[in-house]
Amino acid sequence: MNTCKKENKFFESNYVCPTCTQELSEEFRNEKLEEGKNKVNEMNVGFEDLQKAISDEQKRLDKFTDLSTEVNNINTTISQTNFQLLTIRKQMESLENEIKELEGSNPDKKAELDKLQLLVNNKKDYSKEHATLKQDRDVLITAGQLLKDNGIKTRIIKTYLPTMNKLINDFLQRMEFYVNFTLDENFEEIIKSRYRDVFSYDSFSEGEKARIDIALLLTWRSIAKLKNSVDTNLLILDEIFDGSLDQSGTSDLGWILRNFDDSTKVFVISHKQGMDDKFDRTISVEKVKNYSTLNVTINEVTHGLVG
Repeated sequence: MNTCKKENKFFESNYVCPTCTQELSEEFRNEKLEEGKNKVNEMNVGFEDLQKAISDEQKRLDKFTDLSTEVNNINTTISQTNFQLLTIRKQMESLENEIKELEGSNPDKKAELDKLQLLVNNKKDYSKEHATLKQDRDVLITAGQLLKDNGIKTRIIKTYLPTMNKLINDFLQRMEFYVNFTLDENFEEIIKSRYRDVFSYDSFSEGEKARIDIALLLTWRSIAKLKNSVDTNLLILDEIFDGSLDQSGTSDLGWILRNFDDSTKVFVISHKQGMDDKFDRTISVEKVKNYSTLNVTINEVTHGLVG
């Protein structure tokens, strides 16, 4: 290619032959230039083909080199594995010979061998049981961390406390008990009277305590109804009027119970007399000759409660 290019350059630049000093005709020069150009083009095509062929061969060589390296690695692994297998086989043969020797030399050895095998099997069972117990322990530890006062319980309580405190005070005001009752994150109460200092639960009379207890009871029911996926329209109160609740508290509680929504059915169990005016139906149980008899009385009350 270099020779052809050099010759073309000569005919492009010279009009006289430097050897014989004979003038070169235009036709001869053009013919030589055209012939040289075609020859260079042909060589360029061949050169590109040759470069492509060399590149393809280089790729094949690289692939072959990679495959050779992989084959060498596999052969090395096979050799190592074969050596390990050979070592294990020798160990197995040695153990089998020991077992045969123990079985043949002394009958007691056979019993000891069986006992050893039993212990090995027990160890496997205990290992599985240990793994299961460890997993259960980890679950319980995690649950314990979550249920601590500073765990997830605190976040849940923080979410519900404002609603709970509002409901508690709403129920207390309905029972005409005008105090400010607040629960903190540890469920410790703070009770403030409108014109007095802070009081504790034990500072109040039994009737006032009963009002607080009832307000808490109704609050928990409201929270459960608000957040549970299953709602119930049934409320059963056992001897709620039979404690230390005074006459005013009894009337206020009766008013609260009568003003539940129409779908709520309230059943009150009581030994207290003279409460028929608070319920639309009274079912009284009386023992006659050692048999319990039921008497149902329909009362004139606006909302439906059964007492």
